[in-house]
Amino acid sequence: MAIFKKYPVSELVRLGPEINEVVGNYAAENIALLALAGEMENLAGELMEIRQPESMNLEMADRVRDALVISFVHGLSHFSYRLDRRDLKEKADRLEAKLLDDGYAWIKAPYGEESARIHRLLNDASDPKIRADLESLNLKETIEAIAAAQLDFEKAEFTASHLSEQARDALQKIRTLIKEFHQKIELYTVMVQNEYSDGEHLSILAKLIKPLYEATSRIKARGEV
Repeated sequence: MAIFKKYPVSELVRLGPEINEVVGNYAAENIALLALAGEMENLAGELMEIRQPESMNLEMADRVRDALVISFVHGLSHFSYRLDRRDLKEKADRLEAKLLDDGYAWIKAPYGEESARIHRLLNDASDPKIRADLESLNLKETIEAIAAAQLDFEKAEFTASHLSEQARDALQKIRTLIKEFHQKIELYTVMVQNEYSDGEHLSILAKLIKPLYEATSRIKARGEV
């Protein structure tokens, strides 16, 4: 089943009511599933009521810079396969060798390590010859966006480092709710698959998992992978 290991809060607050609604509409006779869906909607309500501390902005800022790095990688890859334009392919290959010699798995590294790697990327991209190649491949704007996103991340990081005790408590509460919510999502997927995977109930299964697929699609559309 195509679900994410960790949905952002923005998706969880939507998933709770949506899952409860589809279960109520198509599987109301399943008391256990209905109760579970109700619990997820309650968790979504709790998440909405807690004021998001600044450290949550830090997590969002990290996802933004990750998405932009991935967009840059995909942009280079596009030109790397342009066999009909050897000049563009050669530029893309040259840029990849210089700017992404170690791939891009580092976007999942600890915050400090990723920041250091992004600064290295931006420093290398400032070379006049590399800037010219980036501009010819229409990737200069993406690099500039990465630079802006990194600056936003550093601002959010500074703010998060000065959280009040109350904000720290709110953050811990949010993380606890997020963990509990994902545990219930996993249980939900197991239950619906066990109950509705036979041929007679496949249409119900599709309706019950639709909110999860739609949430995953929105995440992918935003580049949060």
